[in-house]
Amino acid sequence: IAHQIHPPHTLPQQNSGNSIGKSNGAEDPVACLLLKSPSARFLFIYLHSNAEDLGRCYQFLQVLRGQFQVHVLAVEYPGYGVCPGHACEESVVANAIAAMEFAINGLHWPLDEIIVIGRSIGSGPATVLAAKYEVCGLVLVCPFFSVREVVKDYLGSAGEVFRERFPNYENIQKVRSQLLLVHGQADTVVPYMHGKRLFDLCPARKQLIVPVLMKHNSSLSSDASYFALPMLHFFGLPDYKFEDIVVPEWVFHRYRPEPPEESPHRGCACIIRNEGNTPLVCQVQGPASRTTSSPMSPKSGTVRGGAPDAAEDLQQRREQVLHVQMAVRELFEKAKAKASLRKQVIGGLNEDSDDSEDLPEIPDDLGFF
Repeated sequence: IAHQIHPPHTLPQQNSGNSIGKSNGAEDPVACLLLKSPSARFLFIYLHSNAEDLGRCYQFLQVLRGQFQVHVLAVEYPGYGVCPGHACEESVVANAIAAMEFAINGLHWPLDEIIVIGRSIGSGPATVLAAKYEVCGLVLVCPFFSVREVVKDYLGSAGEVFRERFPNYENIQKVRSQLLLVHGQADTVVPYMHGKRLFDLCPARKQLIVPVLMKHNSSLSSDASYFALPMLHFFGLPDYKFEDIVVPEWVFHRYRPEPPEESPHRGCACIIRNEGNTPLVCQVQGPASRTTSSPMSPKSGTVRGGAPDAAEDLQQRREQVLHVQMAVRELFEKAKAKASLRKQVIGGLNEDSDDSEDLPEIPDDLGFF
């Protein structure tokens, strides 16, 4: 479930960083995942590792939101998952900066309530953000000193021929935000001395966590001492405020290319919910002949057909959502029938027991509107 973040055509592109979008003016959207938490004070901006995309890290992001009671904005890299483009140092950093600008100018979230988290390759753009913006905190998990230094660990002096990428050792010296660095001593991909050297260079308030058994790809949820407890103690989480996060309308109505006719995703609904299971938005893609919500194509800049009447457009959306609701209810019914049958086959139903136990409940309101 991803937002495509870039400014509407009515917003001017400015080099001062006040606009929301890539600083290089590129038109490719930045795919992000936003998870809201009621009354949360902090917003986590998460930059994932090389072996992940937004889909693979989705469950971990839910754990972050629930465990620390925070909003989570995860950024996708070009060429990963649903994000178009080609991944390189410049394009990855551009996406990270676009997401930060969106958090500041689109969500209007204060810098002193933003914590940037970067894991593995994500430590590169995360350190760039913390060097550029004075956020509340920076969290690095299994970071590298630089890409060249990692190559030298494997190839020795032959690694010197490789061009330097993500020089974290330079950017960490510009960081004035408090730093929590977690690096397992059992890491054989990026040795923990990379993290120790970065930690020594950071001039800000900092804490180093080096679990003995933690590896490069160890689950951060497998042991509370790896990540959860240090985060709670170092940043004083959770914390709350009485202002909720508000996503601007243009995020949901930005022009998006229609999927091909044979795509199984045509006419599907996209639901984004907060921790209280309250729906945030439902985005429904209509038939191919329907005009998109934005009459301007960002690729060509040409004006397309006029937008349909607002009432008619809303009615079409309601009909499409009703169709999806019926399909979801049918799936719930089938799941409930299958669970009931399985229970009877295994050992029969006990008349004194609660027959509804372990059976899925059909929600009264699926929350599409």
